[in-house]
Formats: sequence, structure tokens, C-alpha cells
Amino acid sequence: METPLMQNGRPNDLALARQDSQDDTEAIVLEDELTAVRLLDEDAAGPQLLALRGDGNPTQLELGVPSIVVNDGPDPTRVSSTSHNRRGSNAESDRSRITQVSDRGEALFSEIHSTEPAEPDAAKTETTVIDSWTLEEQLLAVRCRSSNPPKGQVFFPRGTLERIITKKAVIDTIKTENRHLSDEEVERYAAQVCRVRLPNGKESSYRKIFAILIMLRRGRDIILFVDDNLCDADLPLEAVTVHANPNANMGFKFVNMRRRKSRDTPLRCLQKWGYIDHERFGELQWGTIAPFFGKGDRRHARFYQLSENDILPWIEEQSLVHQGGFSFISRVKIHPSHHNFEDSEPNKMSDGTFAIKHFKPNVDSQNGLTPSNPESPSVTLGDLEGEFRSEIATLNKFSGGDNPHLISLLAAYRHGSDYCLLFHWADSDLKSMWKNTKPGPALEKANLMWILEQCRGMTSALRKIHIYKTTERSEDPAGRSAKEPIYGRHGDIKPENILRFVKQDRPGDRGTLVITDFGLARFHTDNTRTYFPKKDVAGTPTYRPPECDMEDCAISRSFDIWSLGCVLLEFVAWYLGGWEHVNDFVQHRKAPNVLMYGWNSDQFFEIVRPEGSTNGTVGARVKTEVHQFVNNLHSHPDCSDIIHRLLGFIMKRMLVVESKATQKRGNCYDVYNELDALYQQLEDPSFQLVATPRPRVEADIPEAIEIPLSSDALKLTASRFTQLKEHTGMIRRISQPKQDPSEGLQAGPRRTQTTPTKSSVAAMGSVWKG
Repeated sequence: METPLMQNGRPNDLALARQDSQDDTEAIVLEDELTAVRLLDEDAAGPQLLALRGDGNPTQLELGVPSIVVNDGPDPTRVSSTSHNRRGSNAESDRSRITQVSDRGEALFSEIHSTEPAEPDAAKTETTVIDSWTLEEQLLAVRCRSSNPPKGQVFFPRGTLERIITKKAVIDTIKTENRHLSDEEVERYAAQVCRVRLPNGKESSYRKIFAILIMLRRGRDIILFVDDNLCDADLPLEAVTVHANPNANMGFKFVNMRRRKSRDTPLRCLQKWGYIDHERFGELQWGTIAPFFGKGDRRHARFYQLSENDILPWIEEQSLVHQGGFSFISRVKIHPSHHNFEDSEPNKMSDGTFAIKHFKPNVDSQNGLTPSNPESPSVTLGDLEGEFRSEIATLNKFSGGDNPHLISLLAAYRHGSDYCLLFHWADSDLKSMWKNTKPGPALEKANLMWILEQCRGMTSALRKIHIYKTTERSEDPAGRSAKEPIYGRHGDIKPENILRFVKQDRPGDRGTLVITDFGLARFHTDNTRTYFPKKDVAGTPTYRPPECDMEDCAISRSFDIWSLGCVLLEFVAWYLGGWEHVNDFVQHRKAPNVLMYGWNSDQFFEIVRPEGSTNGTVGARVKTEVHQFVNNLHSHPDCSDIIHRLLGFIMKRMLVVESKATQKRGNCYDVYNELDALYQQLEDPSFQLVATPRPRVEADIPEAIEIPLSSDALKLTASRFTQLKEHTGMIRRISQPKQDPSEGLQAGPRRTQTTPTKSSVAAMGSVWKG
């Protein structure tokens, strides 16, 4: 029976997309594709776009370099990343909004704390000061040392200046050092110094200015700053060189501090200051304006533009947790008064520790390491900015959404030349969890229910990517607004790109598995879906599908289904036998791969030739070793009917060789429905989870499907054809059906290679050869 959500017996993607979005009417501007892609050869770059956690196989890098257009509309803080028209693309470029922050989060902090008293209760502050100390001593005592390089920099945590610089403290200082003022004048100056900054920034206090003056032992000058109307909102002042130093190479410059918007106008309040005082003011001011980080509106990440002089409020930092060719991950703790991320989470997903993904050129040399390949192509700041903004555009599509299995971007910032993305820190990635965690008894319902629940959740997240949202960009014949679905694929599903977050406020929580690393994701609308050559495809070798080596075959959402099927098989192996089983599975399927110059590959498929042939037709099939390992899982003493059914579904609907002539792989709805049915069965109180192992049997020779090799693959097999594994029996030829345009994905002009170079394989032999 046909329903609005079904079409020709299959889910109606458009109807389901509309259903998914019916509760979300917010108009969202999106970027549907990355653009102008540059190649960083993987033999030079190593593992490129790292997951927030993970240490696995190399991922090829695609650099999207969109132009940055600042809107001149009513909201100048919105920065749009727009795509150029691409060859072969009929899509109108969408835009993904980025909320740009240029005030270090001052307005956001003021808005959040607008209802708090100007002078907070001492009992509610984390700092401890001794009232008998001088104001200078109290200020020095509450400073925090930043763990961010260059180490040794200090900052005042938010709220400490309000705690110490009270109206009474200001009055006492002014009275002592400006005896010519009347009590009324002193009161007026003190009120100005301690006034509350309004969220719109029109009024600001002088507390930060006053703190700097106290440390310079020039507290008396605060009245000059008030008279000159130079307040905290004017910080940071800019150091302007007033005349040249013939010995400039010695490091000292003759500078005066000026307002940033009036660099040519000397400040009256500083007329009698010496150069050293100007220089010291310039150094001390940064400690009073350490940024405050906060989440933006849903799908609008805040992008902080920070100077290289800004002091990051990190109180702990572990750099280079994971490193790639030009990006690396660090682990930090942010001072709790400098962010509101915990308050924005319905369930506490971390202990206040955050992951920062850095996009930075020459990471090796900057950290005293030897570059992995001295002949690697240079990475410009323009390349980094393009990749950085492209990844933000993709992450924005899912950040702050209602699916807990998709990673949320908390914030992004540029600190000098360092481009960074900020996320909650995960307890582990899926591969690390398999390595370091015992699966527990296989026949305990709770253990299997958690696995099925998480796999079902990840499939729902992948479904969100595959049919993300609808956008109103066209009209139907009647002139009414019509919605188009936006299709996508992740492109790099693997255990290292699946993070496990444990909820800190729930003792015994097993964790939530979250899909991350959207560096290879692609999005498009229905009228832009086409087929493109395999040289444009990137991905991790282990989990890539056979169509990556085929000529003129669609790389579609089905790409992710194959990769997810591989991950699910390894998940079942862990469930039944822990990490030992997972590792055995890897070793079991390793075999020389002609397309990788004979190096061992643990991918799940292989290219084969007809028995006895020396050239001509080739086919692709799921490796015999994979089939045999699955048979072994069926015969495991703890294997149940639910696992039998799951393994059968993976092999029949997910790990299926596809070409333009055969598209039998299931989609996300098929996978989700199967996992949901298994979960519902297990959830039934009357259902008993019992072992039903099958007799151990040898795997039959798997079916091979004739495929047309890509030009790169043909070159590699030309002189090595007889090294391909022989296939006993017929390689099935399937007639060419009419092309279904609903499965292809449009790609911009890219030069990312799929078939690796010989040098790249040698460089990554530890990964591919084992």
C-alpha cells in the first residue's frame, strides 16, 4: 500500500525530509557544497583531517576555499561563506552563516550577567583575597597563568575585578592620590569607574583601566581617563610607533598608546607618560580582556577574531594529542568564568575539558619535529582559512540540533595565524573504546541493547546527513513556494570518527556515540546530483567501498552505507570477543592489494580476475576472508538470533558490490528500521536473549560482479593483472539499467587522488601493510 512516505515500495526521501523538518521552521542559510579543492598529496601530508580523537588510517584531504563575503545588511556581524559556480553544477549557491565576534565576547558576557550585582558577593567567588592587603597585592594574587603558549602570560578571570575593585576601593585610592578633589567629585569619579556595562556596549566601566593603572602605580591617573572618556570598551589600545629607532633590531620601539579608531590622535590622558609606561600599559592590558567563549544560536557558530596578543584563558593544556599534516588536536581546560558551554548542555557531556582542532601550517617545524616529507607542498593561510570556514559551514548544519549522535561545534576562533574549532572533549573514540573496554557478557540484555541503541542512533544521525533539510528555493507551477531536500554524504565513516561521550551527571552511563569529522562531507540539492570520476573521491582505505575504483560510477549516500556496514561488523566482533576479535578480524582480511602496489590492505573487498585469464574483465567481491569471519561469528558460543539476523542484514544489504548497473545496497531508512526492529524485540520483557550458535562451516566463494575499472586502477593493473586473485566461477555481468539520478552527488573541481602513489603507500606501510 502506497503512503505519502513511501514511493514504489521505498521510503520517499522528500516526504521524509519534510517530516523530519516540520518542527523546525527556522530559515537557515546553507552552503551546499565545498568549492575549489586543492590537493595535498597523502604521502606528504599523512593523516589529514583528524577526528577529535583517533589515530587510525590516513584520510585524504580536500581543501575547500570559499570566498568570504561580509554582508552590508542590517546585521554586519554575519559573515557568509559563499561558493563560486562550479563546473557542471546547476545549483544556486547557498550560504552558511557564521556569527563573527570581534569584541572577545564582552557583549555576550554582559548579556548573560546583566542581572548580577555590580559588585558580586565575595562568598560566591572562587578567588580568595586578604582585605588587609593593598589593592595592588589583591590584584596580583587573583591572576591566573595561561597554559597557552607563550607560557607565562597571566589574565584576570571574569568577575575578579568586580570583586576587588569596589566603589569603596576606588574612592579610597582617588582620595589618597588626588587630595584636591571634593568628596562630591570623588564620588562622581568612583561611580563612573564602577558603572555597569550595558549589553549594547554603549556604557562601560573603567575597572580594567583602573586595574592596569594600579599595577603601574599610577592609580591617580584614573580621573584623567574618565575625563578623556577612555573606558574599558576602548581596550585594547593600539601601540603606534611615534618615531624610528635606529637600533630597532634591539627590540625596543618608541610607541604611544592610541585608540584603534584614532591612531593619529594622541590621548590627552597619556600626554605626560614616558615610553616605558606606554609600553607596559600595552603589555598589561591583554590580561584584563581575556575572551569569553559562548555558543551561538542554533547552527550559527560564533567565530572569534582574536589578535595574536590575546591571552587565551586556558588553565590546562595538553598539546599535540593527535597530529596530522597541517592540523592537530589539543586538550584544554578553560577557566570556568570564561565560557558558558556547560550551562548550554541539557546533560553534562564532559568534565569541563575541551578539544581544539587547530588548522596551522608547518606544525612539525613549529614544534621542533622533523617534517614527515620535506617535499610536501606548502600550505598557505588562504588554504587553511578556506578549509576552516568550509568545515564550519558543514558543522553548522548539525550543531545545536536535536540529534545527540552528531557532533556540535561549540565555537571557532582565529588566534593570530592559528585557526581553531572548539568541541567538548570525548572520553574516547570507538576504536579506543574497543581496545580499552571489555564488552561484558554477550547474553546480558543491557549490553546488547546499548550497542543496538547506539548503532540505531548513529544511523539516524547519518540519515540526517543524507537528507539534511529542506530549503525554499523554487516555486511550483502554481506559484507556491516548494521545498527541495538537501542531500549529503559524510564520506569518512570509521571507528576513529565516532566519539564516545559519557554524561558526567549520570553515574554508570555507558556513553553516547557521536559522528564527527565532516572534512569530507558533501551536500547538494536534487537538481545538482550527477556522477563524477573516481579521482575526485577521498576516504579512508579500510572502509571505502568498491565503487571508488570504478569508472563513471556514482559516489553517493550509499558510500556511507558500505562504510557503516564495515564498522557494524567490527562492532559485532568486539561484542562477541572484545578487542582480540576485532584485531583478529583485521589480520584475517589483510591481503596484498595490486591497487596499492602489492602492500597488504585490510579493506573489505577485493578486485578479482576470471580463473586462468591474463587480461580483460575484472570483478569486485566482498573478500572471502570477510565471509569466513562472519561465519565464525555465527558459530560463536554466545551468538544469538538477534546477532544472526544483524549479520545477515549487514552482508545482504550493506556490504553489497554496486555499480551503475546494480544498486542493491540499503539506505539509511532500511538500516535504521532493521536496527530499530531488533532493539524493539530485545526491549520486550518477554523476550529471552539466549545463545543459538550455528555449526561452523566454510564460506562459499562469494559472488563477483563485473566492474569497469577507473583509469588510475587500469594503469596499476596493466602490468600486474596476473597478481589479481583468481575468481572461480563466472563473474556476473549485469545489464545496464537506466541511470537513477537520485543517488549521485555533485562535486566541485577537485584534484584529490584516490589511487595512492607508490611513495604514499611506502610512507604509510605501517597502516596498510601491518
